[in-house]
Amino acid sequence: MPLSGQLETMGPADLLQWAAGGHKTGLLVIEGPRFTKRILFQEGLVSAVMSDDPAEQLGTYLVGWGFLGEDTLQQLLEEQRKLGTMLGEEMVRRGVLSRVELTRVLSLKTEESMFDLLTWEEGEFSFLEESRPRREFEGLGLPVDHFLLEGMLQEDERRAIAEVIPDSSYVPSLAPEPEIESDNPETLRILEAVDGVRSVRRIAMSCRLPEFDVLLVLAGAVRDGLVTVARGVAAQPAVRSGPPWQAALQDAANSLATGELHNAHRHLQRVTTDSDAEPSALVEARVLEEEIRKEVEQVFLYGAPVAVLAVTLEELDDMNTSPEEAFALSRVNSRYTVHQVLAQLPGSRLDGLLVLHDLLLRGLIRLER
Repeated sequence: MPLSGQLETMGPADLLQWAAGGHKTGLLVIEGPRFTKRILFQEGLVSAVMSDDPAEQLGTYLVGWGFLGEDTLQQLLEEQRKLGTMLGEEMVRRGVLSRVELTRVLSLKTEESMFDLLTWEEGEFSFLEESRPRREFEGLGLPVDHFLLEGMLQEDERRAIAEVIPDSSYVPSLAPEPEIESDNPETLRILEAVDGVRSVRRIAMSCRLPEFDVLLVLAGAVRDGLVTVARGVAAQPAVRSGPPWQAALQDAANSLATGELHNAHRHLQRVTTDSDAEPSALVEARVLEEEIRKEVEQVFLYGAPVAVLAVTLEELDDMNTSPEEAFALSRVNSRYTVHQVLAQLPGSRLDGLLVLHDLLLRGLIRLER
């Protein structure tokens, strides 16, 4: 049975255990109140984690860790999007960082994103078992148990930390003439980075350490009277700077990379309806849209297949479907071909194909030729 629903009924930890226990290969999409995360599984192992939270994107880490500047990042993102390559791979190819450094950055970024996910209590999820990425991801192959066990160990500690440092946007300052003594080089490095200006998050970036490790040290220093904290302003990472059409093109490229054709098409429509979009951006959007059209037509239009429900009506009642998906499902009766179903759907032919493609990925319909 396809998997989709609300986090209130099946939490993040249960979802991860389900994917790991079933040795699943596919894409788990979790839409939270503010951001969406996508977890790519390969035989039950976490291969990659993507997030539209700017603080969790690779570019933010590359700038925060000092591998490159913000202007250079914007240029690389634009080139990488046009070439259809992965940002990390492009950085290694150019010699900006080594393969070992890339793996370390990706591993830490993945852990931070996953530990944050385990705290989510609201949102919708769906598992796209037939989704296949269009790009070669730097496969990490991390076991789910790694995140669950470490997340459980951190849970109580995070609550205790929150009592003295509510979140990582807070700015720590050293007390007057602090007596700092420690045999741990990492602790000394963290305390030496405290300048009364940088937030906990920025200190973690500059030290190239997990936020939790930095919070743990600073919370202890607050309790010992070595450090005080004040509310800071969470700075928006520069990864999302630039005109809206540029961000929309990047979002489209990211969705295409994970095989989410419908999402990619929505982002491309943001480009084509933006009156300020540059002519080259409109051309790029049309080229990508044509790629999407060809790919989805290959799935549905060869051999006049018949669309058939892959779940029972009772199971369908428990599924989260959009109004467009619900209407399309009402046209699927095991007799109509895909052509006949499309003729009854509102909007363009491509819009209809993409709705059916979503239903196919989610396992709600299947094709019989």
